[in-house]
Amino acid sequence: MSIANDPLSIDHHTQERGAVASRLDAGKALRKQVPRRSHAEWSPAADRPDPVSLLEEQNRTRQQDLVPLRFERMSASPFTFLRGTAVVMAADLAATWLACHARTNVNMG
Repeated sequence: MSIANDPLSIDHHTQERGAVASRLDAGKALRKQVPRRSHAEWSPAADRPDPVSLLEEQNRTRQQDLVPLRFERMSASPFTFLRGTAVVMAADLAATWLACHARTNVNMG
């Protein structure tokens, strides 16, 4: 293994630190474009898919005899409901400014 690829080498940690700093800087730049307070102002997109339809579509790929158990577990608490409906949150987040911006500005380098 070369020193550059050795995870214990000084060079590796220096490069990793540089990469982390670069990501932190990119995050700070995005935060200026999309301030935290803007996340409090959410309204569903006009073409938002029906959340129940998303869950029904997801259930088609699951073992059918386990779907009732899934819903039973989701009904235990708000946390388990949100965890079981991640597809709904993902669909909502996909319509946000940041997600749309990221899709159009992919760094291919």
